Amino acid sequence: MKAGDTIWWPLLPGAMLEPGDRIKTGVGSNALITFFEGSTIYLKEGTEIGVTELSITDKGSTTIRLWQQIGKTRSRVEKLIDPASRYEIETPAGAAVVRGSVGDVNVDKYGNTTIFAVKDQWWAIAQGVEVLILEGQQSIIVFGQEPSAASSLPETVQGADPGDVGGASSGQSGGGKIRP
Repeated sequence: MKAGDTIWWPLLPGAMLEPGDRIKTGVGSNALITFFEGSTIYLKEGTEIGVTELSITDKGSTTIRLWQQIGKTRSRVEKLIDPASRYEIETPAGAAVVRGSVGDVNVDKYGNTTIFAVKDQWWAIAQGVEVLILEGQQSIIVFGQEPSAASSLPETVQGADPGDVGGASSGQSGGGKIRP
C-alpha cells in the first residue's frame, strides 16, 4: 500500500519503496527488501511492515526505520560505521535496534515481540529500558512492559529459520527495493 493510499496492490520485483509505504505478505508468500545501503529484510508469510524513514545525510549517516505490525522477519544489516546511523524496527511493544548484524523479530497478534540475535548483537527497547542481546540470545517484550533480560535458547532452536535467505545484495540509492 503506497503512502496515502487505502488499497493494497500487488508488489512487483524491483518496485521502489518510500516512507509511508506498507508491505504485507499473504499465506504462502514472502518478500525480500533490499535497502539503499545494502541491508535486507525478509518477510515471512503473514507479516506486515511499514516504512517509517529511509534517509542518508550529506555526511553519510543512514537511517532505516521500519514499523512491524505483525509477523516474522529476518534482517541482515550492513555494518553501520557512522555512530549517527541507525537501523530500527519498531513494534507495538517496543523496538529492535542494531548497527550491523543478523537478527529475527517476531510480533504476535497481541503486539508481543521476540528479538533474537542470530549474529553479533541487538538491543531490545521498551518502556525506557534498553536490553543488550548477544549472539544466540533473545529478549521478549510483552506489550506495555520492559524487555526481558536476554537469555540463550537451546542449541537446537538457535539456527531455526524464520527466514534465512542468504547474503545481502546491493540495492539502489534512495529507498528499499523488492527483489524477485
